[in-house]
Amino acid sequence: MKNRFVAFAAALIFAAFTFGITACTELFEEKDVYPQMEYTVSIPAMTHGSVEADKTSAHAGDTVTLTARADAGYRLGTYTVTSGGQAVAVSGNTFIMPAGNVTVTATFVPETYGVGDVLLKDGSIIYYENVAGMTAEQKENAVGVLYALDENGNPRGWLGVYNSIQKGTGCWLDWATAHTTGFNTKFEDIICTPSTSGVGAASTATFTGDTDGSDNWAYICSIDPTASANAEENYPGFHYVNTYAQTFNLTGVYADGWYMPSIAELCYIYKNKDAVNEVITALGGTPLREQGYLSSSQSTTTDSVWHIDLSNGSLSINYKYLNPLICCVRKFTEGD
Repeated sequence: MKNRFVAFAAALIFAAFTFGITACTELFEEKDVYPQMEYTVSIPAMTHGSVEADKTSAHAGDTVTLTARADAGYRLGTYTVTSGGQAVAVSGNTFIMPAGNVTVTATFVPETYGVGDVLLKDGSIIYYENVAGMTAEQKENAVGVLYALDENGNPRGWLGVYNSIQKGTGCWLDWATAHTTGFNTKFEDIICTPSTSGVGAASTATFTGDTDGSDNWAYICSIDPTASANAEENYPGFHYVNTYAQTFNLTGVYADGWYMPSIAELCYIYKNKDAVNEVITALGGTPLREQGYLSSSQSTTTDSVWHIDLSNGSLSINYKYLNPLICCVRKFTEGD
């Protein structure tokens, strides 16, 4: 009997002890008696700009987002984040907080543009050296690629990320349909003539006449208002350009302003096609092909216009109803 009593008592003591440990454990877990360590985010003063973080302290594993504000005439170069003398990886403008305090710095460089810079729908620019680090969202919102600089280092314009072979819009489109008014009209004010033609001419040619293609369609409409009112039938190539923004869902300020480049502008694109194609490919757009591209430039022959072969830099005239490929460009404006 005594042995049974001792066993029973021992069982009660064990049960109470187990219950107590469980209760205490749950209590400690609920009360978080040992909270996760927070680490500080330090940002010293910088030259030509400043940086802010969305957190002044964070737990290990938290995402910290940085915002850079450059002084006038400067832009963000690169972010640098260190912890205990070791570099912390930065992706775009975010990093994952390590188990230690961090220091954030940034470089700000003079605001200059270069071939391959990318324009986004919100008007911001991703500079060429940062294209490799673009996020999927930024790539989705890309509008154009800077295709050339002028002799003073100023941007000439943006090449659209897509061209006429994208998304089933048609591979080849006439400048003007055969036997129409546009086909049989010499549009005097948009004549542009290269100093040389043939293979390789695109690399060396200089130009006389109208080198700016941005107003060529407006001029055509002023000369041929009836046929141009039905551009899809009478001027298929220009119709493609005029509906480019709608086709590729560009809205706001970038919903218009796209045009077919002059032969002079196509030569600038030819000279930088490799760099431009590298970026367009990275963005998931349609790279330029090693084929003929149509310009908006009338030749001195009534029924012919200038076009360029991007495979060899050849400049030549062709009938308006012959249909090379088309690309769209847009002028660079302050605020882009």
